[in-house]
Amino acid sequence: MKHVTKMMPIFLILSVLLVSVRPCGPAVVMPLFDLGSRPEVPYRDYAAGKLGIIKPEFQRPVLIAAYRYIASSGLSRDEQKAIIEAWNAEFHRKDFRNDSVDEAVRNWIAKRKAVVDEKEPLPKIYTEREYGGFDFFPNCAKNAFEVAAETLSDRLSAHGPSDPNVREWISGQDKVFENCSAGRAEPTDTDPGAPQWLVKDRAYQQAAADFYALNYEAAKAKFRAIAQDSDSPWQETADYLVARTLIRQASLGTSEMETRRFYEEAELQLTRFTSRSGKFRDSVAGLLNLIKYRLRPAERVVELGRQISSYGGNDNFRQDVIDYTWLLDRFEAEVLNAVEKRKAEEERLRNGTPKGEPTPEASRLEDPNTITIRLYTPERTIEVKLPADATDDDAIAAVTREAGKPLTDEQKQNVRDNRQYAFASRFSNARKPDYTGRYYGDEKMDPSMLPDHLRSVEMTEWLFVYRMSGPAAYNFAMQRYADSGSELWLMTALTKAEPSSPGLTRLLEAAERVGRSSPAFLTVSYYRAKLLLDLKKDAAAREVVEEAMNSGEQLTISARNAFLGLRLRQSADLDAFIRNSLRRAYAFDFDGQEGTIADFIAEQKTYYDPEYNKDGREAFDREVEERFKEELLWQDREMLDASTIAILNQHFTTTMLIEAAASKEMPEYLADQILRAAWVRAYLLNDRANLIKLGPELVRMRPDMAPLIEAANSAATPVLRDRALLFAVLKNPILSPYIEEGLERSNNTQEEWDMDDWWCAPDDMVYDEASGEAVKAPLPNRPPFITPAKSAAAQAERKKLTDIGDAPKYLAEKVLAWQRLAPADKRLPEALYIVARANGWTKYGCGNNEELRARLIAILKRTYPASEWTKKLIAEEAEN
Repeated sequence: MKHVTKMMPIFLILSVLLVSVRPCGPAVVMPLFDLGSRPEVPYRDYAAGKLGIIKPEFQRPVLIAAYRYIASSGLSRDEQKAIIEAWNAEFHRKDFRNDSVDEAVRNWIAKRKAVVDEKEPLPKIYTEREYGGFDFFPNCAKNAFEVAAETLSDRLSAHGPSDPNVREWISGQDKVFENCSAGRAEPTDTDPGAPQWLVKDRAYQQAAADFYALNYEAAKAKFRAIAQDSDSPWQETADYLVARTLIRQASLGTSEMETRRFYEEAELQLTRFTSRSGKFRDSVAGLLNLIKYRLRPAERVVELGRQISSYGGNDNFRQDVIDYTWLLDRFEAEVLNAVEKRKAEEERLRNGTPKGEPTPEASRLEDPNTITIRLYTPERTIEVKLPADATDDDAIAAVTREAGKPLTDEQKQNVRDNRQYAFASRFSNARKPDYTGRYYGDEKMDPSMLPDHLRSVEMTEWLFVYRMSGPAAYNFAMQRYADSGSELWLMTALTKAEPSSPGLTRLLEAAERVGRSSPAFLTVSYYRAKLLLDLKKDAAAREVVEEAMNSGEQLTISARNAFLGLRLRQSADLDAFIRNSLRRAYAFDFDGQEGTIADFIAEQKTYYDPEYNKDGREAFDREVEERFKEELLWQDREMLDASTIAILNQHFTTTMLIEAAASKEMPEYLADQILRAAWVRAYLLNDRANLIKLGPELVRMRPDMAPLIEAANSAATPVLRDRALLFAVLKNPILSPYIEEGLERSNNTQEEWDMDDWWCAPDDMVYDEASGEAVKAPLPNRPPFITPAKSAAAQAERKKLTDIGDAPKYLAEKVLAWQRLAPADKRLPEALYIVARANGWTKYGCGNNEELRARLIAILKRTYPASEWTKKLIAEEAEN
């Protein structure tokens, strides 16, 4: 998870959001051709104004940059950097803050050692964790340790390391930091006769200890007393921290009234606060903005919209963008939830259903005055609740009582760790969330739903309307265009337009006047060309596409792919279809991260750990490079995207696939993949002619298959030939009758956890929102050069392939039939072993045929007990 500085909403929740979340499936490299909700990587190009095609699906933080370039003055360099950091926080859970406590804690410990005897053991709270880093309560952030180290330096300079009062000061500061994660602790009062500097410092340490221990009333009273002490060096800091304490109290408020009272009191405190030194000026402004965000969100969103929509030298641009978009999400959710509630009530009244009990408001997650400790044992999970000031011994005793038997040393340590973690997490577990979330229901926004505070600033209104669809959004955008004549609203109307939309002729004429220098040019051109194609004005559409394709540096990779998609619709023959189908990936996805293959290699190399990678750095780097060797070949290659692959799989017969592979436009590396799929199709469909034709091609691609293909060609009977072909398929799990998305498979070994061995039956069903049921997916659009008859023949082939089903079951049944008829065939033990493994449990593939697997294993063990494949299977079972 990733000062006393600004306590802004994003900072308070990012500690939860910025967890690196890995998908549970196996990580594979996948090419990205078309944009979803975010711009191309690297983001710096989009942030600098290279917008490409601005999609209505873009998230609002991305659309803010588009608005600034189209309707305002663009983004300054500082704003570009800030908005990229906001995007990374939103899309990739990358924290832009440099607020890790580790370096600050190490520096504090080093300063401390200048005074404390080296033989004295270091307090446990300063012990670095086994896996590196320090676990501290978020209250005790980096700034707390920096201030402590700075103050200690000042006291050492003034009084020297041998002064016992300096040592006493350190003892008090250790007590302060115990409240971060170890438990409640109070620095003791100074002895009578202690120097005034220590008395003043100790008063501040005691207030800080209460603050970190969540004793907010006590902390507030002590900070106020210090703020009235003109002789205290902490007077100004304490005055500021009164407001910080009130804001913390508001975050833990048990009712809306209580929360509002604390925020209003904090606002009054900050309004009258005077930062004499100037060091709290920015922090005070940030806290006032936070309060306004909480108490008067409608006012704040209008204010932020005005600030962000034009350049004004805003030093807080990044945080303003985050707060602004969070508020927009919140207001959208409020509007749509209200619509849902109204419709549900109308439905209830129509049906005469009695009104149900109101759903109670969710309470906060935890009481900050208690902690919950959980111990996971093989038998059960033990859970106990204790007062927050419980000690480790209290926790161990409580868990022991609940367990009903003594705990092991390891379990006791787990209880200690859990108690400290629970203590450290009290504030984050008990506070209200700052982000109230997006709307996840089925209702859609339309312009009539926007309240006044979302209409008063053009950018705010546009950020909603641009993401809408339907006639109402089109009519609204057209009216805004008529009123303003701006390219912003012209572009917006084009994205909503349909061939039957009113005023379309005038809109298309206006779109024709948008020049290449406009940031909206590519977006306007794309939607203009799309409309012209829908209107059957192919020649005009072709001119628009060609002009866009020749627009120079402004043409992004994803925009080029999109315009090729429009070209594809006009492909008059096979060669043109293939030429317009070839796409370049604007980036690749690996384990949820976007970048180049080289980026992934570089990142993987950073995981080197000499403790685990005993062969050294060079060997580790070579292993990483070897792992990505095949993927690296695809970095700059042209490929086929999912829509083209769907056409090949559903509108092309086996013979047509062979013709496509032979086209002069088809790169050889793609042709090989298509020919391999065609060969498997021919085998499964018993297409002898194409099977013979493709045999030499398969051997050329995979020379290791030559003996298997030769065995099939030389078979004396059709039955023997079929067995030879079956064995060839079994020995090569890379084979599939379907052209697959992504990079070409290179691994031809069967692995128990592989998700891509052979094939799974295609799922041609999609969810229908209207009926709430799964329905057959519509066919992809048929290319103009493919006749309906040829398409029908291709679909008939696909129907036969679909009926064959998943490879593991199909191949196993073929092997069982073979075994019944020719049990003495020497290839059968290996064949049985292969299909037994293929039908085992798999999380990702389509095996999971346990009964079938059991039959296969039983036959293998009973009929071929001496076979090396039987022995191998038994050995594997013993290992598992």
